[in-house]
Amino acid sequence: MGVHIAPDRVVLDGATAETLVAERKRSGAGRPRHVERFLFVADPECPATRRRIVRHFSEQHGASLAFDPVRMGWPGVVAAEEGWVRSDDIVVGTSPDVGGLGGLGALVLRGRPDELVRLLRHKTMTVQAPAGYSVNISGRLPRWVGPQELALHVSRAVGESAAGRVIELGGRGVFDLAVDERMALCTALAREGLSSLVPPDEATRVWLSARVLEEVAASPVGTSDLPAADLPAADLTLQGQRLGLVARAGGSLVNPGADPGLPVDEAVVAGSVTTLRRAAEALQERRLKPGMHMYVLPASRRTLLHALEEGLITAFLRSGAILLTPGTTAPESGRSERRVTTVATSPQDLLAGPDVVVASAVCGRLVDPEVMRREHRRTTTIR
Repeated sequence: MGVHIAPDRVVLDGATAETLVAERKRSGAGRPRHVERFLFVADPECPATRRRIVRHFSEQHGASLAFDPVRMGWPGVVAAEEGWVRSDDIVVGTSPDVGGLGGLGALVLRGRPDELVRLLRHKTMTVQAPAGYSVNISGRLPRWVGPQELALHVSRAVGESAAGRVIELGGRGVFDLAVDERMALCTALAREGLSSLVPPDEATRVWLSARVLEEVAASPVGTSDLPAADLPAADLTLQGQRLGLVARAGGSLVNPGADPGLPVDEAVVAGSVTTLRRAAEALQERRLKPGMHMYVLPASRRTLLHALEEGLITAFLRSGAILLTPGTTAPESGRSERRVTTVATSPQDLLAGPDVVVASAVCGRLVDPEVMRREHRRTTTIR
């Protein structure tokens, strides 16, 4: 059944923004009327010609964010960090990281190019009303199990039963997560092709209150009326304490603690400050295996600043890691090389949480942090 909805925000990366402006020009559509809800987020690899085209369009028609170099990075992360999205918003985007806004309680929809062009002139868009699917994570999560591992468990458990639905995540295993960890969970599920959200609670309200902009603060920050214990009966319940540490190799989940582990040639830690913090805590002044390339990729400039203030970047560099510009992509790995990463970009990548990624970079094979701690003591680092 088709329903008309009015998105509150349309969050786009540079390439999509350029395509949108070009398509709008080709279509000969009239003057845009609803550009103020568009956020065009720049990335460091954005060509100068693209920046000029999109900025000129935005200045003409009043986009809320137009390739501001200070607000550079993954669109979903920038939108959340800069306070552009509230918990009761409907958001349209095209990149998986925008799905992370579901961690704030926002409903995130993917938009086709023709729908994005239409939203420049029309307030509403027509979508198929998404059915709900609830997943409850009961009890505490085991040590080292974080958003990425939880997403792998949920994706495997729901299978095709949640296709085309919006997964509502609840239970102690979810509500115990910090708000930015909930966003990391929803981002990881979006990369698995699943739309999800976490009902907002008091933690969400506090997190948003510290970031919401004046122009989006006209109405109160939304929070859930239902405490976690009163949420509707779940379609699927997973026992949090039984969700072990996992990684994905190809289409299968594997145990990072298995001996011997899969050989690893490269590692990538990419994401928000929570992801970088978990990786640095697992690393604890250990050196990477000689010859190992580990790339550290902050999701935004603000993420980089927070990581610098906390000393995380210093810890990574002393271990031998390579810092990349916020919002870029890691260099392509060779055909014969195996990469372990928090954000898989090719089928041969090993997908894992940040703790497992850094442990594997220290040992040179896929391992969990406990194996790394037994085999590698903390060492004197470069000063």
